[in-house]
Amino acid sequence: MYLHYRYVSPLFVALIPWPSIGRDLDNLHSSLHKLSSLVDDGYFNTTDILNEILEYAAVERSSDEALARLRRLGKALIDLTFGSLSCSLTQLAARAFVSATFQGGTFESFSTSDVLALVKRLRLPRVCVTHFQVVLLREKIFGSLAESNWDEWSMEEFSEDSMDESDCEYW
Repeated sequence: MYLHYRYVSPLFVALIPWPSIGRDLDNLHSSLHKLSSLVDDGYFNTTDILNEILEYAAVERSSDEALARLRRLGKALIDLTFGSLSCSLTQLAARAFVSATFQGGTFESFSTSDVLALVKRLRLPRVCVTHFQVVLLREKIFGSLAESNWDEWSMEEFSEDSMDESDCEYW
Protein backbone atom coordinates (compact mmCIF):
# COMPACT_ATOMS: atom_id res chain seq x y z
CA MET A 1 0.00 0.00 0.00
CA TYR A 2 1.37 3.41 -1.00
CA LEU A 3 0.91 6.24 1.44
CA HIS A 4 1.49 9.84 0.56
CA TYR A 5 3.26 11.75 3.31
CA ARG A 6 3.24 15.48 3.26
CA TYR A 7 5.81 17.72 4.86
CA VAL A 8 4.26 20.20 7.25
CA SER A 9 6.48 23.06 8.37
CA PRO A 10 6.96 23.92 12.05
CA LEU A 11 4.89 27.07 11.50
CA PHE A 12 1.86 25.08 10.37
CA VAL A 13 2.36 22.35 12.97
CA ALA A 14 2.17 25.02 15.66
CA LEU A 15 -1.09 26.27 14.14
CA ILE A 16 -2.82 22.90 13.85
CA PRO A 17 -5.91 22.85 16.05
CA TRP A 18 -5.10 19.54 17.81
CA PRO A 19 -8.39 18.22 19.24
CA SER A 20 -6.55 15.84 21.59
CA ILE A 21 -5.08 18.74 23.56
CA GLY A 22 -8.18 20.87 23.53
CA ARG A 23 -7.24 23.30 20.79
CA ASP A 24 -10.02 24.53 18.58
CA LEU A 25 -10.36 27.09 15.82
CA ASP A 26 -10.72 29.93 18.33
CA ASN A 27 -7.38 29.04 19.85
CA LEU A 28 -5.78 29.04 16.40
CA HIS A 29 -5.71 32.84 16.37
CA SER A 30 -4.27 32.84 19.88
CA SER A 31 -1.52 30.42 18.79
CA LEU A 32 -0.78 32.59 15.79
CA HIS A 33 -0.50 35.66 18.01
CA LYS A 34 2.18 33.86 20.03
CA LEU A 35 4.03 32.80 16.86
CA SER A 36 3.83 36.15 15.11
CA SER A 37 6.93 37.48 16.86
CA LEU A 38 8.93 34.56 15.43
CA VAL A 39 7.50 35.34 12.00
CA ASP A 40 8.42 38.99 12.47
CA ASP A 41 11.98 37.96 13.36
CA GLY A 42 12.23 35.99 10.10
CA TYR A 43 12.44 32.48 11.54
CA PHE A 44 9.81 31.20 9.11
CA ASN A 45 10.89 33.31 6.15
CA THR A 46 11.95 30.36 3.99
CA THR A 47 11.19 29.24 0.48
CA ASP A 48 9.74 25.96 1.79
CA ILE A 49 7.21 27.76 3.96
CA LEU A 50 6.36 30.17 1.13
CA ASN A 51 5.70 27.18 -1.14
CA GLU A 52 3.58 25.57 1.57
CA ILE A 53 1.50 28.74 1.87
CA LEU A 54 1.10 28.89 -1.90
CA GLU A 55 0.04 25.25 -1.94
CA TYR A 56 -2.92 26.25 0.21
CA ALA A 57 -3.68 29.03 -2.25
CA ALA A 58 -3.45 26.68 -5.21
CA VAL A 59 -6.39 25.78 -7.37
CA GLU A 60 -6.59 22.34 -5.68
CA ARG A 61 -7.81 24.03 -2.50
CA SER A 62 -10.14 26.49 -4.14
CA SER A 63 -11.21 27.40 -7.62
CA ASP A 64 -9.87 30.87 -6.96
CA GLU A 65 -6.77 31.20 -9.14
CA ALA A 66 -6.32 34.83 -8.15
CA LEU A 67 -5.07 33.78 -4.71
CA ALA A 68 -2.22 31.94 -6.41
CA ARG A 69 -1.18 35.31 -7.88
CA LEU A 70 -0.09 36.31 -4.40
CA ARG A 71 3.11 34.47 -5.34
CA ARG A 72 4.40 37.77 -6.72
CA LEU A 73 4.73 39.05 -3.16
CA GLY A 74 7.47 36.48 -2.55
CA LYS A 75 8.57 35.90 1.01
CA ALA A 76 6.80 39.09 2.07
CA LEU A 77 3.63 36.99 1.83
CA ILE A 78 4.76 35.10 4.94
CA ASP A 79 4.98 38.34 6.91
CA LEU A 80 1.68 39.64 5.54
CA THR A 81 -0.10 36.39 6.33
CA PHE A 82 1.29 35.54 9.76
CA GLY A 83 3.35 38.47 11.04
CA SER A 84 2.25 41.31 13.26
CA LEU A 85 5.04 43.92 13.32
CA SER A 86 6.48 42.95 9.94
CA CYS A 87 3.24 43.60 8.06
CA SER A 88 1.68 46.92 7.27
CA LEU A 89 -0.94 48.74 9.26
CA THR A 90 -3.31 48.25 6.31
CA GLN A 91 -2.87 44.49 6.62
CA LEU A 92 -3.60 44.58 10.34
CA ALA A 93 -6.67 46.73 9.67
CA ALA A 94 -7.92 44.24 7.05
CA ARG A 95 -7.51 41.38 9.56
CA ALA A 96 -9.33 43.32 12.27
CA PHE A 97 -12.16 44.25 9.90
CA VAL A 98 -12.65 40.65 8.73
CA SER A 99 -12.47 39.34 12.31
CA ALA A 100 -15.08 41.83 13.52
CA THR A 101 -17.38 41.60 10.51
CA PHE A 102 -17.39 37.95 9.45
CA GLN A 103 -17.99 35.34 12.12
CA GLY A 104 -17.80 31.56 11.91
CA GLY A 105 -15.56 31.17 8.90
CA THR A 106 -17.89 32.95 6.49
CA PHE A 107 -15.05 34.97 5.00
CA GLU A 108 -13.26 31.73 4.10
CA SER A 109 -16.00 31.00 1.56
CA PHE A 110 -15.36 34.28 -0.29
CA SER A 111 -13.79 34.36 -3.72
CA THR A 112 -11.55 37.06 -5.13
CA SER A 113 -14.52 38.58 -6.93
CA ASP A 114 -16.31 38.79 -3.55
CA VAL A 115 -13.25 40.57 -2.13
CA LEU A 116 -13.26 43.00 -5.06
CA ALA A 117 -16.96 43.68 -4.51
CA LEU A 118 -16.38 44.23 -0.78
CA VAL A 119 -13.57 46.72 -1.37
CA LYS A 120 -15.65 48.51 -3.99
CA ARG A 121 -18.76 48.56 -1.78
CA LEU A 122 -16.76 50.01 1.12
CA ARG A 123 -15.10 52.53 -1.23
CA LEU A 124 -11.63 51.52 -0.09
CA PRO A 125 -8.48 52.16 -2.12
CA ARG A 126 -7.58 49.50 -4.67
CA VAL A 127 -4.45 48.57 -2.68
CA CYS A 128 -6.78 47.09 -0.05
CA VAL A 129 -7.71 44.28 -2.44
CA THR A 130 -4.33 42.60 -1.93
CA HIS A 131 -4.60 42.95 1.84
CA PHE A 132 -8.06 41.39 1.88
CA GLN A 133 -6.83 38.62 -0.44
CA VAL A 134 -4.05 37.86 2.05
CA VAL A 135 -6.65 37.68 4.84
CA LEU A 136 -8.73 35.40 2.62
CA LEU A 137 -5.72 33.15 2.06
CA ARG A 138 -5.06 33.11 5.79
CA GLU A 139 -8.65 32.12 6.53
CA LYS A 140 -8.51 29.37 3.89
CA ILE A 141 -5.33 28.01 5.49
CA PHE A 142 -6.98 28.03 8.93
CA GLY A 143 -10.01 26.28 7.47
CA SER A 144 -7.87 23.66 5.79
CA LEU A 145 -5.92 23.00 8.98
CA ALA A 146 -9.18 22.69 10.93
CA GLU A 147 -10.74 20.30 8.37
CA SER A 148 -8.00 17.71 8.65
CA ASN A 149 -8.21 15.11 11.36
CA TRP A 150 -4.69 15.38 12.69
CA ASP A 151 -5.28 12.83 15.42
CA GLU A 152 -5.83 9.95 12.99
CA TRP A 153 -2.55 8.16 12.72
CA SER A 154 -2.42 4.88 10.86
CA MET A 155 0.08 2.82 12.80
CA GLU A 156 -1.06 -0.43 11.18
CA GLU A 157 1.67 -0.34 8.56
CA PHE A 158 4.35 0.04 11.21
CA SER A 159 3.28 -2.81 13.47
CA GLU A 160 5.48 -5.88 13.73
CA ASP A 161 2.68 -8.08 12.38
CA SER A 162 2.69 -6.23 9.07
CA MET A 163 6.45 -6.65 8.57
CA ASP A 164 7.64 -9.57 6.52
CA GLU A 165 10.98 -11.30 6.90
CA SER A 166 12.67 -9.28 4.17
CA ASP A 167 12.05 -6.11 6.23
CA CYS A 168 14.03 -7.58 9.14
CA GLU A 169 16.94 -9.01 7.16
CA TYR A 170 18.91 -5.78 7.28
CA TRP A 171 18.78 -5.67 11.05
